[in-house]
Amino acid sequence: MEYSEKSIGSFEAKTHLSSLINEVEKGDHYIITKRGKPVARLVPYKSETTGIKEVIEQLEQIRANAIGAGSIKELIADGRKY
Repeated sequence: MEYSEKSIGSFEAKTHLSSLINEVEKGDHYIITKRGKPVARLVPYKSETTGIKEVIEQLEQIRANAIGAGSIKELIADGRKY
């Protein structure tokens, strides 16, 4: 998933918080700065269980797409040949 992080000053963020929340709900990400230095990140909320499930799914996809994928025992046996 691609996204761009936009930078916004703390005063402007405070002034436009409700519109920023609407944008974040759509997937935008914001870095909130104070005097030009990053102090906070405004991102869509994800529950931790959802994140873990996504990571597991990604690892399973990587495993399925791995070249010469086989069982662990087969991979170990192949490694011992050399």
